[in-house]
Amino acid sequence: PNGPDAGPGAEHLHPTNGQMYKLVLWDGRTMPAVLESASEESIRFRTPDGKSISVLPEELVRWGSPRQVQRGPVVLLADGSLLVGQVPRLAAMLLEIEPDLLDPRGQQACRLPVGQVAGVVFRLPTELEERDRLLDRLVGQVPEEDLLLLLNGDQLQGRLEAIEDQTVRLAGPLGPMPVEVARIRAVQFRRLPRTAPGPEAVRIWVGLQDGSLLLADRLLLQESKAILHLTGNLSLQTDRENLVFLQPIGGRVLYLSDLKPKQYLFEPFFQMHWPWQADRSVTGTWLRVQGRRYLKGLGVHSKATLKYDLAGRYRWLEAELALDDTAKGRGCVVFRILADGKPLYQSPPISGGDPPQPIRLEVAGVRELELVVDYGPW
Repeated sequence: PNGPDAGPGAEHLHPTNGQMYKLVLWDGRTMPAVLESASEESIRFRTPDGKSISVLPEELVRWGSPRQVQRGPVVLLADGSLLVGQVPRLAAMLLEIEPDLLDPRGQQACRLPVGQVAGVVFRLPTELEERDRLLDRLVGQVPEEDLLLLLNGDQLQGRLEAIEDQTVRLAGPLGPMPVEVARIRAVQFRRLPRTAPGPEAVRIWVGLQDGSLLLADRLLLQESKAILHLTGNLSLQTDRENLVFLQPIGGRVLYLSDLKPKQYLFEPFFQMHWPWQADRSVTGTWLRVQGRRYLKGLGVHSKATLKYDLAGRYRWLEAELALDDTAKGRGCVVFRILADGKPLYQSPPISGGDPPQPIRLEVAGVRELELVVDYGPW
């Protein structure tokens, strides 16, 4: 099960004009809406009744839902962004990419310094759980030398010199070694100096129809085009209709998964101990409920208790409660929330496969928040 936290939970409503998805605002309002425009100052949406809603980027919780990447190659950036597209070559420490749905602005090709790139997955694993772990590994376990992860499970270590003509050239202990791309699962780049992030500001996750998911410093919509400004002075543009997901980071919404709990208690049914997970399921995979991915959330195994020190700084707790898809439709739990030791909320029994249960609770003045995932009645 995944503990309380705000997540996408988007619904595609198939309107007759424009792409309409679930819009969630910081004040608790939720409605279907079409994305109309975006600038540094505001993002504007249109509701089914024709009304226009303009919000500051920091007031948006989310719009839409990330899509699942269906195929490789996938370029994984150091900040966790996913870019679906072909990788024609690597030379002079620059990786050249031909994105499927994005075009570079002001240059003939999309070239990224290797220092901004965590790796390239040429062939995605078939199983989602294996795919999640591979992508997480490329970002989170940075090696001292470049690695080639082969389809047969072997690894080759050395210095990556070039990617060209369906061949990767690696300088290893025995000298230069050409390896056919057809044999490679993924390339993982070694630790290199990264482009320093800019000043602390609201950044926004932007999801596209092909599964690309990019953390943009700025998003602009000009007529039929969406322009994404990324770290490293890279600007990309795409057709507005390709946008399916927006989720700002650093706005008025604070995610519990970004806070360190003051205490974690776990009472195993058997002997196995399960640690809690931030933005991942209890098994370490990406959070998914009924096939929809959640970027933010908490993953725990029953019976678990997480305690947070809020110090009276927050007003509302919003969450969607569910069992992760990794439960495969099994299990039953009850969620309980306590404020300063007093019961604040208890859910009905929630089983694997049930839709997410949304909640919105007032926590103004609460100093200690306690989240409990308990065994269900069956």
